[in-house]
Amino acid sequence: MQSRFFSVGLSLVIGLTAAVAELPKVSLKPVWKGLETTRPLWLETAPDGTGRLFCLEQGGSIIILPKDKDSAKPEREVFFDITKRKPWRENEEG
Repeated sequence: MQSRFFSVGLSLVIGLTAAVAELPKVSLKPVWKGLETTRPLWLETAPDGTGRLFCLEQGGSIIILPKDKDSAKPEREVFFDITKRKPWRENEEG
């Protein structure tokens, strides 16, 4: 019986401590201010050491993100595109 009270008490202390802990402050900032993407799913660097960044979009295209992040209107360079095959329909999210 004492071990049950101890377990419940310990659980309460741990739970309350976790609930009181302050969450870290997070702020989001746009990296490419003029770049428009359509439902980005994944961001990956090129394995060849060039530093290129690829962005996979839900519609079926992979774009290469520009290295110049400060451009007012960055150009989208399409790397791979299967949007005509319709890899997803309507607003499929899952």
